[in-house]
Amino acid sequence: MADLMIEIFSQDAEYDFSGFDCGEEPLNTFLTDHLARQHSGRILRGYLLVAKEQKSKVLGYYTLSGSCFEKATLPSNTQKRKVPYANVPSVTLGRLAVHKDLHGQEWGTTLVAHAMKITWLASQAVGIHGMFVDAVNAGAMQFYLKLGFTALVGDNANSLFYPTKSIEQLFAEQQHFILRWMALTLIHPLFYCFGDSGTHDFGSNTVLQSCFISTTVQPFSFAILSPSTSLPLAGGWLS
Repeated sequence: MADLMIEIFSQDAEYDFSGFDCGEEPLNTFLTDHLARQHSGRILRGYLLVAKEQKSKVLGYYTLSGSCFEKATLPSNTQKRKVPYANVPSVTLGRLAVHKDLHGQEWGTTLVAHAMKITWLASQAVGIHGMFVDAVNAGAMQFYLKLGFTALVGDNANSLFYPTKSIEQLFAEQQHFILRWMALTLIHPLFYCFGDSGTHDFGSNTVLQSCFISTTVQPFSFAILSPSTSLPLAGGWLS
């Protein structure tokens, strides 16, 4: 398969949506019939997983939009005390879909990690307490819980939340990884294997952290990396 990249949707680009099937018809239809119009109207921002060597064939996507939710739905009083208002400022991960051919290769997790990066960057300019998502079914709920999201309660019992502060911690892990990666590849190329033992300790949430660390995508990469730098990730490459 061609190298894959995540990029923000562009009205000026030509994308190939033909044959996209994630297994959920409403998500398929949203991509082909609604994403472009809602992106253009700034109702949301759409991000696409594309195969660049195949005329920008779309193999996955997610959407982000500004939102808020009631503080009362946070599951603990400790979390509630952190927010001095009735509503929690957030970004909603509205839709997330990956082509069936890529299922089981962590691309869904990679898209979530990329969405977290965008949310964190936006939080530098606007107050965002975290990322909010609705789980459409039990499988989606388990997917987000596995990634470390916190389930809300009450009227939002099917929704989950991931604090911006926790995303910042993932950034700290990324910076450590990039510096280690550069040292191993530039100073000791023969030992490029994520450490002497071939592994890297990312803490308890290994899947999300490893995908988060490897989604360095233009124009959201660190200044420490050159524009042409690519990092390997589960299931392919992003540059």
